Amino acid sequence: MGGTLGILIGALTGVVFYTILRALYSRRLLLERRFQSIELIGAEDQGTEDEVLRLPLIERTLYPVLKALGRRIQAFAPTALKGSLAGKLVQAGNRMSAEQYMGWYLFAAGIGISAGLGLGLLSSRPLAMVVLIAVALGAMGAFLPELLLRQQVRKRQLEITRSLPDVLDLLTVSVKAGLGFDSALRKVTEKMKGALPDELQKVLHEIRMGVPRHEALRSMSERTGVEPLKAFVSTIIQADQLGVSITNVLSLQSESQRDKRRQIAEEAAMKAPVKMLFPMILFIFPTIFIVLLGPVVIQLISNF
Repeated sequence: MGGTLGILIGALTGVVFYTILRALYSRRLLLERRFQSIELIGAEDQGTEDEVLRLPLIERTLYPVLKALGRRIQAFAPTALKGSLAGKLVQAGNRMSAEQYMGWYLFAAGIGISAGLGLGLLSSRPLAMVVLIAVALGAMGAFLPELLLRQQVRKRQLEITRSLPDVLDLLTVSVKAGLGFDSALRKVTEKMKGALPDELQKVLHEIRMGVPRHEALRSMSERTGVEPLKAFVSTIIQADQLGVSITNVLSLQSESQRDKRRQIAEEAAMKAPVKMLFPMILFIFPTIFIVLLGPVVIQLISNF
């Protein structure tokens, strides 16, 4: 009962914390909405109000508060830290800005501190212990957005690595059929879905805007941070500069990336027995010993 009441008090404190923040930044939020409305004029064939109303509720209510909080944090954050966070968001494919995501750190820390204070006060602990619990939960809450962001980056990079051989196969077939490299990229974006086709769509958009092809490809490799993709882009750029046949390069790269994917799968399969050893020792072996030796132990106890 006490734990449930503590959670309720922590949640109530978090709601009060959010309400106070929204009241403090109400003027800034109003200006943000006006600027967003100006930016949306003419962006689509629908009106500005319709575009705003189509956004999810959390983006219309919580994101402006997070952005306002993030701007306050960025005023004290080093430039390198802000650039690193923006790069991680791009690698994760997250549409939030660095300012909005910085607001998540402060918001999550505030929720953790509120929950710690609620639980500590209900448990009738000393004030120093209550403060220590609140600080610990606040630090855990502040680290949670960073942990989630890293997980998103790893998941997206793994998706790109796994889909790279299939994309190269389609590119190779398209080029051998007589399409140019840019047309082959467009064919990939039409026929395939996922993180890598989305990145190739951005490359095509940059090329249409006048960016040279090698710069657009290099920007994609830096944006994703995937080493196999960087190697492929470097090979394509060198082949384009040296005048080597793009068809042969794509065929070799497709075979090479498929071999690398098979090697990664074999390596993961060889690591599986080692990773399974500790769960077996902790959970399976004790159960087997109980089933096998339990009757013997009971019989020995009854005899002696």
